[in-house]
Amino acid sequence: MKTNRDEATYRLRLCPRLALLEEIHDSAVFQDRTLQELLTDTLIGNLNVSRQQASVDPIVAAGTFESYDVEFALEGLGTKYEQTLMYEETVANFIGRHCRRAGVYYYFKHAAVGNGRYVREGNRG
Repeated sequence: MKTNRDEATYRLRLCPRLALLEEIHDSAVFQDRTLQELLTDTLIGNLNVSRQQASVDPIVAAGTFESYDVEFALEGLGTKYEQTLMYEETVANFIGRHCRRAGVYYYFKHAAVGNGRYVREGNRG
């Protein structure tokens, strides 16, 4: 951002709501969860947003996704992980790491009413 006496210049960055999850650093232990349950817990539950993060960014504190914002199409991935650890990691990195491990991809669909996030298995793009 630049300013002088007569004018100001601002920079605007447009990105999907998932980018807000880059701002949430957390630690958590998940037990007996499938991949879909892990993703649901982290995307919709937003884990434990600290008071410090909530005071810095009220948008993050208000919750990033609702259950109707995310659509899963995962078949055959019902294996439960006995224990999964998230340690001082952003929610976005945690989600990406586990999707890559399971061979799952995700994409965004932009619509006039709202934007959604879709999680699919395999390498179809």
